[in-house]
Amino acid sequence: MMILKIHPSVGFPPDALTGSASFTKHHAEITRGAIRIAVGRYIKDNNLTLIDDTTDVFDAVKTLFGNDSDGYEKFIEKETDKIENVKDQEKSKEAYVHCNSEQIELAHNHVIKLRKQIAVLAQSTEPDLSLIRKMIGKCIYTIQAFYSGSNWVEMNGDSVYKDFGFPNRTLMAIAGTSVDTCQDCDNSGTNENSCNNNLLVGDMLTSGYQTGQDVQPPYKTNDNFDQGKCGFGGSTDTENGFRTAKGGINKDRLDSKYSPHHHLHYKAFYAARRATEQFLVDQGCTNFRLETIRIHQNSEGHIMNTKKCKAKSVEKLDNTQTQSEAKRAVLMMNRAAFTKMTFLFRNAHYIAKSNRPYSDFVQLCLLDKAKGIDIGDTYITDKSCQKFVSSVAMARQQEQDDIVKEGSFLSIISDGSTDVSSKEAEIVYVRTSVRCQVSTLFIGVKNVPKADGENISKAISNLMTERFQETWKEKLVAMGTDGASVMLGKTSGVVKRIKDMTSRPVYAIHCSAHRIELAYKDAIKGTKIWQRCDALMLNIYLFYEYSPLNRANLKASFESLNMKMLLPTRVGGTRWVPHHERALKNVLHGHAAIVRHLEQMQAPGEARKDSSAKARNFLKALKDKHSLFWLHFMLDVVQSLSTVSRTVQSKDSNLGDVYNEIEACKAIMGKYMNSDGPNVRKYMNASDSDGEKIMHSTRNTFLNSLIQAISTRFEGDLHLFKGCTVLSFPKWPRSLEQDIEFGDSHIVELVEVSRPALELSSVTVDPDAIESEWTRFKTELYNTSSKSIQTMTWTAAADAYMSTYPNLFMLIDYLLTLPSSSVDAERGFSSMKVIKNDWRSRLGCQNLSDLILVSLETPSVDKYDPTAAINAWNTGGVRTRRPFYKDDLKKNTTVDNIVLIEEAEVPEFEMADEDQNDILIEPDVYMCAEKLDNGDEEQDEEDEDELYYSNRDITSLQMKSYRLFLDLMQ
Repeated sequence: MMILKIHPSVGFPPDALTGSASFTKHHAEITRGAIRIAVGRYIKDNNLTLIDDTTDVFDAVKTLFGNDSDGYEKFIEKETDKIENVKDQEKSKEAYVHCNSEQIELAHNHVIKLRKQIAVLAQSTEPDLSLIRKMIGKCIYTIQAFYSGSNWVEMNGDSVYKDFGFPNRTLMAIAGTSVDTCQDCDNSGTNENSCNNNLLVGDMLTSGYQTGQDVQPPYKTNDNFDQGKCGFGGSTDTENGFRTAKGGINKDRLDSKYSPHHHLHYKAFYAARRATEQFLVDQGCTNFRLETIRIHQNSEGHIMNTKKCKAKSVEKLDNTQTQSEAKRAVLMMNRAAFTKMTFLFRNAHYIAKSNRPYSDFVQLCLLDKAKGIDIGDTYITDKSCQKFVSSVAMARQQEQDDIVKEGSFLSIISDGSTDVSSKEAEIVYVRTSVRCQVSTLFIGVKNVPKADGENISKAISNLMTERFQETWKEKLVAMGTDGASVMLGKTSGVVKRIKDMTSRPVYAIHCSAHRIELAYKDAIKGTKIWQRCDALMLNIYLFYEYSPLNRANLKASFESLNMKMLLPTRVGGTRWVPHHERALKNVLHGHAAIVRHLEQMQAPGEARKDSSAKARNFLKALKDKHSLFWLHFMLDVVQSLSTVSRTVQSKDSNLGDVYNEIEACKAIMGKYMNSDGPNVRKYMNASDSDGEKIMHSTRNTFLNSLIQAISTRFEGDLHLFKGCTVLSFPKWPRSLEQDIEFGDSHIVELVEVSRPALELSSVTVDPDAIESEWTRFKTELYNTSSKSIQTMTWTAAADAYMSTYPNLFMLIDYLLTLPSSSVDAERGFSSMKVIKNDWRSRLGCQNLSDLILVSLETPSVDKYDPTAAINAWNTGGVRTRRPFYKDDLKKNTTVDNIVLIEEAEVPEFEMADEDQNDILIEPDVYMCAEKLDNGDEEQDEEDEDELYYSNRDITSLQMKSYRLFLDLMQ
């Protein structure tokens, strides 16, 4: 009875609920969030205050008002007024106001009508702002109700329906009166998932019918009594099940007792907030939605505070760093200067992204000038390009610093190589996980005098400390390296030294891709047939690689057989198993063409005896059935190993993914002991063999050796890899009933492995609570998302559940931080070899690191935004930047300089014509005049410095040189 006396809640709750329902989203939160985002974007887009790019758009309003508490309170009053107007609509009994009872088209027209009325009122000379805000509230309420009450979210997730409420738009089909849209489900709320799939329509819009509103559905017929129109649902929908299907589709709350589709509540919230934001920034609301901001912008208090802010030159940050107001100077930069610097920085970014030399920058700028782009004459040098690239890298480093700062753990990935200048170079990456979002970040390259444990560990420590001070030592949990003893040595290896240096439990992980390669090499060591095949493929590769004639004849052979030409490739040379796979594929694919070419070389008229002899030996080996069988067999084996290697090389892989692939590979190897693989089967079917096993004993010996080698290489940390299989959602059972104890034992083991790191974490973690949180998380996930669990990602799971299970997700972050390989270091070295080539062998570590960082981690040329880099450049100089100095000098020649001399009050005098020839021009005077003439100047590393010293020299001119100086300047 009490429920009936109080008007039932329709749509999202008007205000925040309490107790267990406190996580439920409500109209006030949706509207306030949308207003703050919309107004914040307006403030930033129109530069209404000194807000830099690091200020979150949500906080821009508060930043704008600053110390103006009165203005901020007025803004909140207007904001609250709008929110109250939204909440007032909840009491309406008209179904279309709530988008209920399939009155979606009426609701659509209702919003359009209100928009037009708002536009008319806003254009009047003295608009009634109170009335306008009420009409805005009506619009916003209906827009938000559309996402909580209709089936749009069920069909399209949290995206915005851009046609709803806009004039001249046609809505998608709406279910007709005779169309049953729902089937019965449990409306009591006791079975939380009963109504998850009660909708019968997926290609048309519908909404629930609510008790007490003005539009009611027809009674259900006996023919389909378990189906009918969708109800609103929940305990307040008292006639639910009599005139509609039992249950409903509203998403107003997180509680299944009130909202049958409670599992979509957050998606409805995000969609409603985005749609509200879209409404606020749309034309028709622009004239009034920011009246408070504009009034404040022109108020005496804001103007006074702005002046104070500008006058305040330095403010203290963290008691150790200072930041001048001038460091936001890009917001104050002249628009023309910013446009010019944008062109120059885009050119510099292209140079670094495309691995071009700095000197190409000048040619790019000349090309821009030829196209009519005004980029001026200042900073058009290769040294300026180097500084621009450094600023681009600095902007990316700031982004990296933010990621590492936010993460609780980090791992170091390191490897060594020799560059083109024959120097030992150590490359360093950092891997971290923030809310289960994994980032692998390039840190830098450092040369070491000797590649031993002491020097490498010092280089890594110096690189990390230069970037992150001492904080990296507090977060370090693991190091990923290759298997060299200098890295993994137990007494003086790099990992041991870093562990001693940081006094932290640092886990050493040997690169999984490297281990697969080593296991493969261990197995083939004693296999003579493979050694012969390996030598055969290498010699065939060399036979065609270094002979243009042989390649041309091979091409003709491919063409005569109507085959695609694939040249033989080198089987070795790298540690990656997929390269072996490609070499085997190319030889077997082109076997017929290669054999034909080699046979042609045996013709009597062949003049090249040496090549003919080689061809005869190759031909014999390629026709040998044992060699052919072994090549096909090895292709089957290597393809399986390549799958493991590619999984390891994937940026998204984790230790659990690697374990699953390793176990699958071992199972395939065991299968090949008793049955042929696909490539061997294809060969046996096409050959003249009678089908008997060829080399059965040899291949089984090899397969046993390979399985044993893989197990041996991974036995040290197999328990960790196996435990991490819980990280692979695709491997989870489809339902909890299939394995109710899934992952429990793994979590227990993982907690013990990670306990030292978790207890030393800067964030409070209770390892003992993880086991129970795992069980609760697993149960809740299966109850709410069982159908999508195998496509779930940990990032999405963290967004939804991290606040509920904080200790568990700290463990997940720790596990995702552990690197499965050092593949990223190999990518860095590949980039280094392209950048630091024979022509650029003198590149220093800092420039090389900047170029690699820009090449690997910045957006593509067409998507790159240089604003942050221009910020870094503009605030990083000792002296003020002057982008137009040389351009102004060309326009005004000597005006500024003559003024300087006149201010020195140099007395005038006359000289006879014959005396002028006797005047000796002092070298500093002549050089100054030559530079100011700007005709054929040689631009230095800092153009503005060069011109600064020129001006300084002018003031010290001797009296006897003054007139000659003026003559030279004409």
